[in-house]
Amino acid sequence: MKIVKNNKLLIILIALYSLAIFSVIAWGIPSQARPFTYNMDEWHQMSAVRALFSHGTPNVPGAAHGSIFQFFLSGVYLIPFVVFGLVNPFAIHSSISNLAMQEKLFIVLRSNTLLFGVLSIIVLAIIAKKHLNSNSVLTALLFVCTPIWLTLSSNFKYDIALIFWILLSTLAILNYIKSPTLKNYIISAIPCALAFATKVSAVPMLAIYIASFFIFTPHWQKKYKHLVWGVAVFLAIFVVFGIPDLFFRWSDYMEYLSSNLVSSVKADSNYILGVPNKWIYIFFIGFPMIFGHIFYFLFFIAFVYWLIKIIRWLYFKKYADHKGEIFIFFSLIIFILSLTSLGLGATGNRVLVILPFLGLLSAKFIINVLKTNRYKTYLSIFIGILIFLQFCESSVVIYAKYGKSVLQQSSSWIVGNISKGTTIGIENIPIYQSLPDIVLREYYLKATDKLAKISYEYEIVSATSKKLPKVVIISDRYLDEKFEKKSPKKDLLDRLKKENYKVTEEFRPNLQLYKLFHNDLDYYLSGLNFVFPVTIYERS
Repeated sequence: MKIVKNNKLLIILIALYSLAIFSVIAWGIPSQARPFTYNMDEWHQMSAVRALFSHGTPNVPGAAHGSIFQFFLSGVYLIPFVVFGLVNPFAIHSSISNLAMQEKLFIVLRSNTLLFGVLSIIVLAIIAKKHLNSNSVLTALLFVCTPIWLTLSSNFKYDIALIFWILLSTLAILNYIKSPTLKNYIISAIPCALAFATKVSAVPMLAIYIASFFIFTPHWQKKYKHLVWGVAVFLAIFVVFGIPDLFFRWSDYMEYLSSNLVSSVKADSNYILGVPNKWIYIFFIGFPMIFGHIFYFLFFIAFVYWLIKIIRWLYFKKYADHKGEIFIFFSLIIFILSLTSLGLGATGNRVLVILPFLGLLSAKFIINVLKTNRYKTYLSIFIGILIFLQFCESSVVIYAKYGKSVLQQSSSWIVGNISKGTTIGIENIPIYQSLPDIVLREYYLKATDKLAKISYEYEIVSATSKKLPKVVIISDRYLDEKFEKKSPKKDLLDRLKKENYKVTEEFRPNLQLYKLFHNDLDYYLSGLNFVFPVTIYERS
């Protein structure tokens, strides 16, 4: 009761956050009207959970490749739901079978994400209060009220869980910095390794863990035993919980790393960004959209503030009482450097790893400014207004999910305006094309059951197709028309134009959501959206 009394505002914030996520928890998941999730990463991760418990590895076709730990925890989380007959993951035999069960399964899995979200907020608040002498509620508020956090909190992915383990790692290392004993160093290896075992993008935690030994261990030259034992524990836990199948799935892990670090960067040169280089785009257009323009502006000022502060502390050797701030700043730099290999892929869920450090440093900066300023009352009101505006901007990603999605609207229009039996042209691969619900459902229904009764016929089309059907559906056409130098979709659009196809109807996502972005390229690259404009063409 004492804990509750002392943390009323934090508990209210967590309750409001949970309510917001629960209000859209069923958005974009399979239902009787549609197979697959709007965000296909969710489908692959669900498949990885099933594959892990049926094949002993998630690295199978159709599942998410990568390290295992979060898929294992998700499977364990499902056990009570399976025991009580609420869900049965193994009753799903194909993408279009048992859609009602799929719907329930994804709701349960998304609740697992929410649980890790709540735990992340709690650990963040502990770090702010215990190690930075900062305001835990302000820190949590800045952290929660960001578009990327609210977006990913309502999806079943390992990203939110990863943030929990990164925060727990940060807390454990800060405990070691405060009391640098062998026991504390080994203990801090555990969450660091589990973060890495959750997702390989946490690899900077190994560098941070090793560096913390040299930076914060008094007389480290005499304590190499700490480092040896710590790294040994780290590697052992990572191998056992992260990649126990490494030796007989080596090629899968190589493909996973290649697709994330090589293939994605190769596509960078194909975009027309409208700015001199991709780093200007990432840091001055991409990040403000992902984290919220006001929050990112606050952080930008805070970053300069902390850089100057830390340089002065180091120069005048007054860093003994500020090790927490120095460690958080150092960790942020390491994670930012790790993102540089991704190029324009350093957006969306991949940059979520820096959010905890942005929140901690920004909140502490605000507290320091308020403490030393005689206009504290006016500044507090001004900062309160900024946070409210940040909340208004970020809440759009939740609000936009309350109405019918573009894929539902376009599906209803097709049923009411296109004659049954019509052949509709669609692009390959259908599950990644943000197609109307009815199109995706019928296409895969027919693919799994040749005798299934469907309203329309479907044909995969491209610019090289011998003949195009009368009706063709294109998703996200503006991205290819205006912002890509070349693409198969752009070639198909050129052919539609030459053959006198006209836009019969077009459906675009929530206009308020669009206002967060400058154009369709920003909308696409932000990684905040999984539904794109749907355009229906018909030959005139």
